[in-house]
Amino acid sequence: MVGWAREYADLMAEHLEPPRQFFYFSALACLGHLFGNMVTIPSAVDISPRIYVVLLGESGMPRKSTAAKATIRHVITDPFRDRVDRDGLVCEGVATTAGLLELFKKSSDLLMFLDGLAILSQQANDSTSVLYPMLAKLFDSTSYDHPLKKNPVYLRNARLSILTACTTETYETVFQDLALTLGFPNRLLIVPGESYRRFAIPPTIPTEALSALQKRLIVLYEQVSERRKSSPVEFTITTGAQTIIDEWYLSGHELDAAAGRLDSYLHRLLLLTALSLESEVIDERAALSTVALLDWQHRVRRAYAPVTAKSDVARMEQRIRNAISAEPMKEKGKHGLRRAVKVYKHGEWAYEQAVKNLLRAKEIEISDDGLYSLAPQ
Repeated sequence: MVGWAREYADLMAEHLEPPRQFFYFSALACLGHLFGNMVTIPSAVDISPRIYVVLLGESGMPRKSTAAKATIRHVITDPFRDRVDRDGLVCEGVATTAGLLELFKKSSDLLMFLDGLAILSQQANDSTSVLYPMLAKLFDSTSYDHPLKKNPVYLRNARLSILTACTTETYETVFQDLALTLGFPNRLLIVPGESYRRFAIPPTIPTEALSALQKRLIVLYEQVSERRKSSPVEFTITTGAQTIIDEWYLSGHELDAAAGRLDSYLHRLLLLTALSLESEVIDERAALSTVALLDWQHRVRRAYAPVTAKSDVARMEQRIRNAISAEPMKEKGKHGLRRAVKVYKHGEWAYEQAVKNLLRAKEIEISDDGLYSLAPQ
């Protein structure tokens, strides 16, 4: 976490209970929305900083929606009130194809905020819905066509960002066959977090500190707007930064299912990190921060990969694989693994059977010091 977005996240986390990363990535989603058609990287492909962010945590306590709503207000609604009133930049609760089409008639730039990812999934999983294909296409593009005889869909110059929340348990099973086939989960930047009770009545955010951050954002926005003419401003990449980027791309990460579209997020996070550093140059600091975020996201995706198996034991086997392949657990051995896969929710029998199956199949192994790991294949 670096720059303006980190300062904002630090300020908010001092006075509200959501974890700092919720504020940081919510701020990046808002920056990507604000600067979506204003900045790019010199490339043969179109690159935009728009992102789809999911704040992930247990139900209630992590205050996922609190972080998202506060950030939309402080980063978009309050500093850019005139533009919001004119263009309607943020849509809350709209999760249907028809609803988005109507909103895109009013504005080319939309930030979709949903209080729960399940709301989107319920609409998109309808057999007659083209919502998932549309959202998947709009991640990489600004156009989408679905020329049916009844209710055809034609979108042009549509720039979409998404900021939503989801419980960890719901995220496991929220995606059905269509979303998985389209690779929709790999278009999401998932941000897990935990929070703890600190404020019965949250204190007021210091007006002076928040105002100073908002003024800096407005100055940055005006500077980029002034430079942008007929095409987006191209952020230059230093030689040192290019070396870091190339090393990461060519050899710095393992290519597996969890790595899907991390290269797209490489481009987007480079731009967003530079914006957070209030610079139009992507330097070594921006590159190092970006590749660190990508490596972290790769581990997070492994830990929270959708569970698609049908039986209780098979689902538990997937949870165990996810937990072991992700970041090291807080506790070693059986107790650490039991907590990681939430045995208290999913059942003792399923857990014991799943561990036996994986050990017998030599998919996992346990070391002398009690640490589970995936067995070498």
